[in-house]
Amino acid sequence: MQINNCYLIFKNDFKKRKWWDWIIAHVTGAPPPYRFKGVVSFDHNFLNFSGYDQYLKENAEFSVNKDVFT
Repeated sequence: MQINNCYLIFKNDFKKRKWWDWIIAHVTGAPPPYRFKGVVSFDHNFLNFSGYDQYLKENAEFSVNKDVFT
């Protein structure tokens, strides 16, 4: 299964956000807070991401083991 135009953010990334980011996301109809935008695919053991890292301004690819979610 594959999901296009997916937004991702990790818990630690919220520490880098400022109160102004919260206001913009809740008042202007902007997209939700995110660090990564791209394609997410799933297989039996992993969540796989391929896309762009907004903070580092570079392409990003990584996999997250399904055991992290349990």
